[in-house]
Amino acid sequence: MSSFLRNAEEIFATANQGGGEECELAITIGPEGEIQIICDSDWNLEALRAHHGAREVFRVTRNSRRVRLEARSGAQHCVLEDETPRLRMRETSIDFRCYAPAGAGCETALLASI
Repeated sequence: MSSFLRNAEEIFATANQGGGEECELAITIGPEGEIQIICDSDWNLEALRAHHGAREVFRVTRNSRRVRLEARSGAQHCVLEDETPRLRMRETSIDFRCYAPAGAGCETALLASI
């Protein structure tokens, strides 16, 4: 895997682990590996890359519904998008009442739900 795709994956994973608060930022990685974070930039990725002399540029957008990463490095471009972990957790949460320690009521509830 290229360092560009590895960086995109790592930035996306970090953004996905963050809280549910909204954010929009750009991250540039320069020719010598220097990192710059730019908040609330509305420039397109290629303009950011050219302006800052970066070899790679990433835009992270996170809101209450999703996390999105756009990335560009020369001719390479990728987009990663996912719903926020907080929403996933709510949608797939387990009803732990059925998995309480074994007792008269719990075993019946488990059998009834199967």
